[in-house]
Amino acid sequence: MRSLVLRLHTPCVSINCISISIQTIQFPQRTSEHVKETASWKVLQTRTPAQWLIREVTERDYGVDAYVELVTQSGDVTGDLCSVQLKGTESIDWKTDSEGAPSHAIFSGTKIATINYWMNLPVPVFLTLADLNANRAYCAPVKEQVREQYRRFITHESLSFRFSPVCELGTRDGEREFILHYYREKHHSQFVNYLRVLLTHWYEYIGFIRRHQMGDCHLEVEEQHQLQFVHLYKTLRFLSQFFGIDWTIPDINDIYRDDQRLWERQRLVRDFGITLHLLETCFGAVRASGVSWPVGGRGVRDSAFDLAATMPSPETSLKARFSTLPAALGG
Repeated sequence: MRSLVLRLHTPCVSINCISISIQTIQFPQRTSEHVKETASWKVLQTRTPAQWLIREVTERDYGVDAYVELVTQSGDVTGDLCSVQLKGTESIDWKTDSEGAPSHAIFSGTKIATINYWMNLPVPVFLTLADLNANRAYCAPVKEQVREQYRRFITHESLSFRFSPVCELGTRDGEREFILHYYREKHHSQFVNYLRVLLTHWYEYIGFIRRHQMGDCHLEVEEQHQLQFVHLYKTLRFLSQFFGIDWTIPDINDIYRDDQRLWERQRLVRDFGITLHLLETCFGAVRASGVSWPVGGRGVRDSAFDLAATMPSPETSLKARFSTLPAALGG
């Protein structure tokens, strides 16, 4: 007896000597995860500023879904690039503050292997969470948050990331927050270098300021002292901008230009002491800013201070570190 197998949408039957086995036709399945991925992409594309460029990663995904290139309002494509890992959820579970307003949300379970990959990338990385029901997207700066919980990063197998309702794509405040986090991360290594120099040489800086504030305004400033002045100016200006401290000191090129116009000389004379007084005020503001900015690991802080025996945890803020400086810094 011969058997014949047919795939038909009818019940199983037997006709004479021919046995017919009927099975349901099978097709590829579009899972709920695939639907979420597509929906998340739609949210990202609709909430991202129209002038920005989103380049999807077509190769196998190892932790980056897209590269986003920031473009200015005037259309300048400046090469400012960041990586984005996109996650989607039906609804974000926001924690609320004492007044019942959304304060933050936690995304848990990111593997350390993935985070190691993110930390090794040469560009800023953002974890983006799409709320599919609300059609909204929120971003978290990965490297910054890893440094904030550095001890957990080096001792655990996974890490959580914190999302703020302020950092929402598609809103003016959210775009500003995104750009702020981007540039802070882009220049973080430069920040570490400036901070290391400031903490290592703070005594020389404050001594230099105090010694030259009351100098004779008719005497030219020696070239060596001008170089120190320029270095101090650039250090404080960068750190003030990084910490969000108002910078009210005139541009250094204008200082030199005005001085040359007044005295018909190329060396700084008249505004030297005045500018140093302003820099001293700025120095105190940096110290008293209270900005918490973990650097992760031992790096900056322990190269500036020999405190190996009493090394604080990586979560210690710059405010605590600055509080060890003498009152001579002002503030």
